Amino acid sequence: GVRPEEIEVQRVKVENTKIALADSKKNLVDVIQDALTKSDDAVRGKIDKFFTESYPGTYVLDFEITDSQLKSLVVSGRAEIENALDAWQNEILQLTVTSDLNTFVVSAEQKLGDTKKFLSNTALAVNALTSNSTISQATVDGYKADVPTARTNVNTAITNLSSADEELKDAESSLKLEEQELILDEAGPTKGELDAQRAKVEEADASVTNNDAQYNKTVIRALFKGLVTLQEAKVGEIAKANEVLVSLISPSQFEIETFVP
Repeated sequence: GVRPEEIEVQRVKVENTKIALADSKKNLVDVIQDALTKSDDAVRGKIDKFFTESYPGTYVLDFEITDSQLKSLVVSGRAEIENALDAWQNEILQLTVTSDLNTFVVSAEQKLGDTKKFLSNTALAVNALTSNSTISQATVDGYKADVPTARTNVNTAITNLSSADEELKDAESSLKLEEQELILDEAGPTKGELDAQRAKVEEADASVTNNDAQYNKTVIRALFKGLVTLQEAKVGEIAKANEVLVSLISPSQFEIETFVP
């Protein structure tokens, strides 16, 4: 099984992954809030320079364009974006790291997508704008500079949101993996692993027994204690059958029995 020290290391990994997950959640919350800020600034800070709110919820362009269909899209889009931004602000008031962040991500993606589409239509309208008696070239140039900036900021918010969401998903996957590893470590070896290890031990025991038997065949042992009186064998020689190689004299006392006439 896994040693206690290794289990402790895995516990530390789990705790570190939890910290990383908490950081990812906080980062995602910040990114969603920043996405609203960028969208709000793009629409109300830059695009509204050439819109006039005739009365609440109704907007008109401060310049004329020949494409009536595009003008209608831009004007209606401005009103829709206003409602979307207001709803988004109310949603984010409930946003915390303990919230269902996926719901807020989906909502933010939708709001950013709508804002991006509105800015694209607005860019078409502004790019066709030329100076005239009612609007100076400096004003036109300012409009044309603000729209790309607004679009860039919203595109940045979209990219940041996607990255932060992916980072959170990776952190969640990592935590699940490390927790599963800890469960496996704490569970200890399975029956199959123990059986396999026992088989290895038995195999090793059999190998030791066999090696002992082979070694014992290379050793000449006396049947009793005594004094060696003959030792004809030399290392490397081949012993012949029934050949005397070693003789011993027992140190014990002998009793001789004989008949005397």
